[in-house]
Amino acid sequence: MTDKKIDGGYIMLARRLIESEIFQKPPLYLKVWIYLLARAQHDDYKRLKRGQLSTSIPEIQEAVSWKVGFRTETPSKNQIFRIINWLRNPDEAHDDRNNDRNMIETTKATHSMLITISNYGVYQDSKNYERNANDSMTETTKVLRPKREANNINKNVNKDNNKDSLSPKDDQKEKVDYGKFIEWFNQKSGKRFKNVESNRKIIRARINEGYSKSELAKVVEFKSKQWKDDPKMNPYLRITTIFAPSHFGNYLNEANGYSKSSNILTTATSDGQRVGKTLEEIANKEAEHLKEIERRAKEAKTNNEH
Repeated sequence: MTDKKIDGGYIMLARRLIESEIFQKPPLYLKVWIYLLARAQHDDYKRLKRGQLSTSIPEIQEAVSWKVGFRTETPSKNQIFRIINWLRNPDEAHDDRNNDRNMIETTKATHSMLITISNYGVYQDSKNYERNANDSMTETTKVLRPKREANNINKNVNKDNNKDSLSPKDDQKEKVDYGKFIEWFNQKSGKRFKNVESNRKIIRARINEGYSKSELAKVVEFKSKQWKDDPKMNPYLRITTIFAPSHFGNYLNEANGYSKSSNILTTATSDGQRVGKTLEEIANKEAEHLKEIERRAKEAKTNNEH
């Protein structure tokens, strides 16, 4: 083995990247993000500061293109624009921007675009990453390998048997029938999300953080009422937005505040099979019931008279 160095330097990617929102997006988002990280200056150079790069939409299009046989597939300008806009504002379900969450900042320049990677100095400094006494890389590999091997061993088993199963860590948390929950989510939101691992994973993550099934259902009901009939917000009524780690806590606080202000009695089950009712709705229902009793009593009296 030689001591030859690898040309071009390196970048750091946090392991928690696989739990982030960009990992839930189409693959092109992650490809563009890694390209920007790799192109950013590691040190100040000429007019560029550490964490900055000068590029353009056509340049990014060409850089992230891919091969299909002998054919080159190139993303459209609109695709790259959408990704750049999302990186500037990942908290896309809100109109007001949270600058602390922006992954990049952009500035127009002549024939180019200046991109600044937010917190570049934090994520590209090894001193900011935790390591335990036994070397976190070794420990993480030990955790991941058994799971992968287990999946390979059971790959010929009927997939439906394992579709809603939980990992050993999840067994310590509240049980969730993901198939039924996602089906109920679709009924509430008017969507057609599938019971796939990417959707189960983000729901499971909230359960592992200590949220209950009833709290998950409460947020779904609240946001469905808010966004379902709103053309602007309806596209954000999706599993990856509702249960995103950066969103869910705020949404739950909003739902709890709405419940108190509207005197909502929470009657939703853990799988959200029942809808919460306000005191006014309950009173109206009781009034209708009393009217029905009076009507039947009158009918019985009339029949007896004849």
